[in-house]
Amino acid sequence: MALSLAALMTVVLYPKSTFKAIKDRTSMLDGIILYIILTSLSFIITIILPMRTLSGVSSELIIGFFLGLIIGSIILIIMAFLAAKIATLLSKKGSYNLGKTVGFIGYGHAVSVVMSAIFILILSFAVSSTSISSPRTFIPNMTIVLGLIGFIWSVYVNGSGVSIANEVGLGVGIISYLIVAIIMILVLLGILAAILSIGISTWTATTMFF
Repeated sequence: MALSLAALMTVVLYPKSTFKAIKDRTSMLDGIILYIILTSLSFIITIILPMRTLSGVSSELIIGFFLGLIIGSIILIIMAFLAAKIATLLSKKGSYNLGKTVGFIGYGHAVSVVMSAIFILILSFAVSSTSISSPRTFIPNMTIVLGLIGFIWSVYVNGSGVSIANEVGLGVGIISYLIVAIIMILVLLGILAAILSIGISTWTATTMFF
């Protein structure tokens, strides 16, 4: 394990050259540890800091967060596996490498930290500024725009990681990661829809007794 702080500082702007520089010393464990650290940092920036104090955070939220880290780590490995497989299938010259793919996607989570910080800064400005006439409209629109920017940025950074890790072209790496990202989004939306459907059905069945 050899985490690079310098790489974290440059990966969001220069992913390809950064991944090339740390390729020989990056492992799957690096990616999992970085995912946990960076996701925790994003959680602190977007949830803990706005609440000013830990006393404002419920125990259920903390427990849910730690469960999310476990599930997220598993999803990280699954996404890296699929992206690496798709990349090597699309490119005849590729060399499948799951460990480095996980490692590089872990570094790629630095994008989420940057976007979280930008979100909080803009949100703070929107709440305190008198120049914004309709914060209730501005904030949802801002969230959507930043979400799209963050997604595109993440696809580029992580796609670069897939490219370098599996020795395929940048375009192949980006397409491979994009395919996997879309699949995971659709799966998560499907799970959410199923949960909501079960909840509505349970509520309906319960109210029939009253």
